[in-house]
Amino acid sequence: MNLKIDLKKLTLVPSCMMFVLIVATALTLNAVDGMQTASYAMLALVIVDFVFILFLYVREHKVSLISFLSLMFFLLMIVFSAINGTNVKDGIFCFIELSSLIMLMEYYKGNMKMLLVACLVAFSFCVYLNFAYILKNPSWVIAADKDAHGYPLGGNYNQFGCRMICAIITNIICLKFSKKWLFNLIPLVLVCIVSLGIVASMTSLGCIVLFLIIYLIPSAKIKKLALASVVTIVLLFQFAIVFNGNGIENNDAARYIVEDVMGKDITFTKRTEKWETGMNAFYQSPVIGYGMVDEKWYLTHMVSEGVGPHNYLINVLINGGIVLMALFVLIFALVLKKIKRPADSTMLNLLLALSLLFTMMLMEVYPYIFVFYMLLLICYYPEIKASSISTSSE
Repeated sequence: MNLKIDLKKLTLVPSCMMFVLIVATALTLNAVDGMQTASYAMLALVIVDFVFILFLYVREHKVSLISFLSLMFFLLMIVFSAINGTNVKDGIFCFIELSSLIMLMEYYKGNMKMLLVACLVAFSFCVYLNFAYILKNPSWVIAADKDAHGYPLGGNYNQFGCRMICAIITNIICLKFSKKWLFNLIPLVLVCIVSLGIVASMTSLGCIVLFLIIYLIPSAKIKKLALASVVTIVLLFQFAIVFNGNGIENNDAARYIVEDVMGKDITFTKRTEKWETGMNAFYQSPVIGYGMVDEKWYLTHMVSEGVGPHNYLINVLINGGIVLMALFVLIFALVLKKIKRPADSTMLNLLLALSLLFTMMLMEVYPYIFVFYMLLLICYYPEIKASSISTSSE
């Protein structure tokens, strides 16, 4: 009798591993009073997941180019952190999270339905838990008591958006496996919108509402036009405004567009100052940046009001300079190259979700894992389609 177990056909174990990984990265339990022990427990589970999937992955003796480059991205960040004497510990944990996600996706790509359902259950759990926390602790009712910190979902209400758009697009993809997931999509969307409205995270709320409006449009041509428009706006804003920092305040055309057309404060709530000091820090170490930096580093090297550059690409430049940025652009280009044309409706929705995530990241810095999660969904979309076809034929 053959007792050999085909590890690639396991379902419960990898589903639990993916659930733990998503919950551990989506929730910031140490930001909530009394949840420090639970935070340590999740950290321990993620490390166990990493060791197990690493064992499976190494046995394969092969790795895709995109997976290799993604792993190199985070290994280089650790190296740069060690060179600069910055936050090596957080760099290592970031590598553990991301490499676990990459290896799980790569090793079990033959059963993407299993992985994505686990992701959806985990993301939904986190969103619903956060909503219950908001309702149980309604300090948001009193404007003077509204605090950005202390929420389970990312620890800060400005962190809600990236987790919520990942949850929504995962649910939309899972509709390819079964229409029953529509019964989760509707309450999930409502909870996301209400949560963002309560805490007044307007950039994330606007992007998610825009995504939902375009998602409901059946015309592929209109979706492509919307996608092209969002990408164009993101690129123009990044290069014409963000990289200019405080310089836009002296530009009459920029003042007209931002203040009169967009109806925004010309400093974007003092973000222009953070962008400028972030770029100045990059200019001091343009090749390898500073590695994974922490709050103390930001307070020393940048403006003291608010932590971080509040822009994803500036954050990449700070973490790894031109080297890390070039590697990120290469990974991004290789992922997009894998898209088969013409793109179907689900792929268009996925690309739109990614572009709106980058729109949010013009104003905020989100954990790398959520950006790479989106890229991996695009990378393994052929396997997702194959899994949905096999499901429908059963």
